[in-house]
Amino acid sequence: MDYRKKAVVIQAFKYGVDGWPDWFHDKVNTNEVITRRGEVVVGPFDYTENTWCEIHTLEGVMRADYGDYVIQGVKGELYPCKPDVFEATYDPETTGMAFGLALGAMKEGKKVARAGWNGSNQWVVMMPSLYLPPHSTQEPGAKVNDRTAKHIGVDTPLDSQPYCALFNAQGKWQPGWVPSQGDLFAEDWRVVD
Repeated sequence: MDYRKKAVVIQAFKYGVDGWPDWFHDKVNTNEVITRRGEVVVGPFDYTENTWCEIHTLEGVMRADYGDYVIQGVKGELYPCKPDVFEATYDPETTGMAFGLALGAMKEGKKVARAGWNGSNQWVVMMPSLYLPPHSTQEPGAKVNDRTAKHIGVDTPLDSQPYCALFNAQGKWQPGWVPSQGDLFAEDWRVVD
């Protein structure tokens, strides 16, 4: 059978040419990546033509030489890729999508964000509808909690309709996110891994 690679957006940088992104720096700090020049372990930005890094992957230790791409995969894993293979496989993400497509992605259970947002690591997701029996029920399993029952009544089931929630740059969960006019008409939406 023939197969087509699924369309996913990956993050990558050119080792020794581009600055280190945070996700790569985090792997260096945990020794999942070791940067070397000969037998010497070197610091984050001590690049020369004979610098490389060793990346611990599920397949073993792999080497990224100066000028190779380092890719962060869909599950946060890192792996090196030679420039010719990378450029034949990936195109730069130059344009995003309109809000309608972002909404469609949220309905599929994906997280979305705008490239133009000032805060990093924030995203929006659609929370699906949820039905819970009343707090007063004797049924086993999940039921309305004390905090919600205080407002809707102990004998009232919860029938929550879908809504959007924002995970903001401060790492806080904000239910009930509503897009601004700028968000609605922006075309820089993207799916977040």
